[in-house]
Amino acid sequence: PGNMFVAVALVPELERHGHKKEADALFDRCVEPHEKTCRDYPRCAESHNAVAWMSACCRRHLDKALAHTQKAVELVPTNVNYLDTLAEVHFQRGDQEKALAAEKRAIELEPKKSYYRKQLKRLQASDRSAERPPEDDD
Repeated sequence: PGNMFVAVALVPELERHGHKKEADALFDRCVEPHEKTCRDYPRCAESHNAVAWMSACCRRHLDKALAHTQKAVELVPTNVNYLDTLAEVHFQRGDQEKALAAEKRAIELEPKKSYYRKQLKRLQASDRSAERPPEDDD
């Protein structure tokens, strides 16, 4: 429970193979501890970001994800991971302009990390089903 990497990796795969009920249950199980932390500690930017990232990557509860990612960025406006999450949430919600702006801000703050440039290209291509680039290639 609470492992966002499990949710991000398995929820879309379960759904792709026709196991929506199991995907929903796994997502709920992984996101709930972070949502509880957000309720108990509303200034915990990391938990707000975790909820938003899982939601965006699993394409669930995107309106709620937007509120969480905006809170994370409000709390720590220079955190490039939170800006990337903001970009992904906007992208999954269909707001490409805001997605591009958030990703460009992440690149401004961390220009040497190639992941953000690759992510920007993905966002510019406007294909929400395209795979995200690997995050650990730098």
